[in-house]
Order: sequence, then C-alpha cells, then structure tokens
Amino acid sequence: MADPTAVALTTLSERSWADSQAAMGYGTTRPLDRVPAACGRLTRAQLAFVPAADVPQGGVLLALPALLTEGLLRHTRPHYQLPPGYYPLESLFLYLALLALVRFFFFAVTGIGIDELLFWFRIAKNKRSRE
Repeated sequence: MADPTAVALTTLSERSWADSQAAMGYGTTRPLDRVPAACGRLTRAQLAFVPAADVPQGGVLLALPALLTEGLLRHTRPHYQLPPGYYPLESLFLYLALLALVRFFFFAVTGIGIDELLFWFRIAKNKRSRE
C-alpha cells in the first residue's frame, strides 16, 4: 500500500517545464508571494524546499549543516540589510556560499586551475573574434 504522506519526487526536466509555464515569466513561480513582495508588502518569502529526484551538483548541499554550524549566517542581520522583498537576506548568503562550493569542487575534481581555465577562455575568445 502506498504511503499517503509520501510526496512525489520531481525530475529536473519536470521542474524546468513547470518553470517555463509560470504565468509571470520563466521561473517566477509562487505568484502569491511575488506580487506582494514587488509591491513592498511582503518582508520576505519563506524558503520552500521540495523533494527532487535529481539535483545537478546537489552534493554541495551536504555542506550546508557545516556552513551553518560554523556561523555562515551568524552576523548577517546585524551587519547587512536588504529592503523588503521576495528573497530573504539569508537565502542570498546561502546561495553565494553554495555557488562558491560548486566552483571549488569543479576545480578540485577536474584538476583545472583558474589560470588554465582563463587560458582556454582566451583561446576561445580569440578564435571567435577571427571568424
């Protein structure tokens, strides 16, 4: 018998399709939060995590408890402010920290250093400028 409390997992393709069908434009889901935020009537929208079957680079989420334990968000409110809006300040710090981890792991796994990466970008840029 199926568990009635179980939530269906979504795939990356399903989430991308749902984002493309959003009434307010690509990726602008949750309009009941976004409209009041745009009018300055919502201090911040609650973060909403949904179960997913596949999350590219999702392994960096395993670092989230360690980041929070080490105090990633400890000084955000006393030292930084944002005007009321859709994204709370803490979500921006989490986003930047996770983005940095994804980049770090990319360089660690591929063995490519930033100098090598910039070298290949310059070559590609020069090649495109000649065409």
